[in-house]
Amino acid sequence: MTDPIIALIDPDKRVGTVTRVSASSIELTIPKALAASGQRGLARGATGDFVFIDCDHETILGRITDVFIPDRQRPGLERQMEIDASAEPQGRAQLLATVNKATHKVTRGINVKPRVGDGVHLADGRALAAAIREALQGEVEPGKDERLLVNLGRLSGIANATIAMPPEKLFGRHCGIFGATGGGKSWTLSKLLNETVRLGGKCILFDPTGEFSGKVSGATEFSFSKANDKQPLARFPYRQLSEIDLYALLTPSVQSQGPNLRSAIKSLRLVTALRKTPHRYAQTLEGANERYQIGDRGYVEVRRKGVVKKAGN
Repeated sequence: MTDPIIALIDPDKRVGTVTRVSASSIELTIPKALAASGQRGLARGATGDFVFIDCDHETILGRITDVFIPDRQRPGLERQMEIDASAEPQGRAQLLATVNKATHKVTRGINVKPRVGDGVHLADGRALAAAIREALQGEVEPGKDERLLVNLGRLSGIANATIAMPPEKLFGRHCGIFGATGGGKSWTLSKLLNETVRLGGKCILFDPTGEFSGKVSGATEFSFSKANDKQPLARFPYRQLSEIDLYALLTPSVQSQGPNLRSAIKSLRLVTALRKTPHRYAQTLEGANERYQIGDRGYVEVRRKGVVKKAGN
């Protein structure tokens, strides 16, 4: 639930003033963004910072995308850094969403346009996280004090902004994890799996490379190749799978593998049916082979290992 004590706009965290407004972004002054000599730790306002733009009853959530010095002030910047710097940094911020001051309700889109002169404040981590949680989790069901939430982590670029969302919104339809090599895809999946276990949920993980072995709390692990003390051997019950399931699992090629697989399935099913009900058909033994007479249509010859001898082969 949203904490009513946390205010979205903190006067002590003002970073600048809106100087230009476009359809999806603003330009603003950031007077304290300059890393002056001996004052770098006091600088405020950097690329990636989340900000709230004060628009009376509503606030607009934005994120600083650029910080720069105007062209006319650049020549003397190097000299000013050693003395009393008088350059005035400026920046651009992308507009993301609208947040109501009173209810902290987040609305997609920009419902109120900022104006030149509106104040821009750094977003408090707890206030921002509370607003995002309110938007993600929605209304609490009657009779429940709170909803089950999957803890995703902290929002990059801002302190104390922990993000969580209901499992049904995360796994309700399709959930994909994308990123470059070394970007943290496996870590993210491990985090989601452990959160699912923590909430009492169930999931099945196919791990061809074995990188998640022992990394999921309380998981029962099976091996499809070699059994060991920690991973008993498991196999697919192929006799209980339909033909569609086998095709989805094996993905045979349409030109050659598909017809051969279909023919093999028919042969195996035929042998199973004949051997289960031998009394229905006249059966004779010829050496290691079994011959079943199918009325006046001919016979089916089955070798000892269950191979059907095809006509002409």
